Amino acid sequence: MAAAQSPTRAKFIATTAELLHSHGYHATGLNQIIAASGAPRGSLYYHFPGGKDELVAAALQHSGARIDTLLESLAVADDLKRTAQNIFEYFSAALQSSNFQKGCPIAATALEISPEQAALQTIITEIQAGWLDRLSRLIATQSSLDADKARNLAGLLFSLLEGALLQARMQLSVAPLLQACALCQELLPPADPH
Repeated sequence: MAAAQSPTRAKFIATTAELLHSHGYHATGLNQIIAASGAPRGSLYYHFPGGKDELVAAALQHSGARIDTLLESLAVADDLKRTAQNIFEYFSAALQSSNFQKGCPIAATALEISPEQAALQTIITEIQAGWLDRLSRLIATQSSLDADKARNLAGLLFSLLEGALLQARMQLSVAPLLQACALCQELLPPADPH
C-alpha cells in the first residue's frame, strides 16, 4: 500500500498540473507555482529535491491519471460512437470554459521539453501509451474489430483529438473539435450487437 501523500505535496502537484495545462512548461516557473499553491518556498524543495523537473514529472502523472479516469467515465457501454462524441464534447466544453487556454494537459509540456529531459519524455510517452491502451480496449470491447485494428483506430482517434485541440486553441473556436467529432462518427464501426 502506498504511503499517504502530504497535503502540501499534493497541492504543489495539483497547482503545477493546472499551470502546465494552461501555460506550458517554460511559462510555468517555480515562483509562480509557490505563489499559486500558497505553500512556503522551503517546502517545495523538501518535497521535490530534484526541483522543477521532478515536480513537473509528478504533475504530468497526476494529469495523465486524471484523463485516464475521465476516458473511462465517458465510455458508454456498447456505443463507441457515443463514447467518441462524449470525449469530443467534454474537451470542447473544457476548452471553451478556459477561454481556449486548456487543451490537452500533457501536450503543452510535450511540445516544449528538450531531448535532454529524457525522464519527462519517458513519462509523457508512458501516459500516451496508457491512453492509447484505454482507447484500444474501448474500441475492441465496443466493436467487432480485432486488437490490431482497434489499436490503429485508437491511434487515429487520438491524433484527431490532439490535432483538433491544437487547431481549436489556435483559432479560438471549437469548430475543429466539432469537425473531428463528425469525422469520427463516420470512421467508427457501428455498435457490436454481440
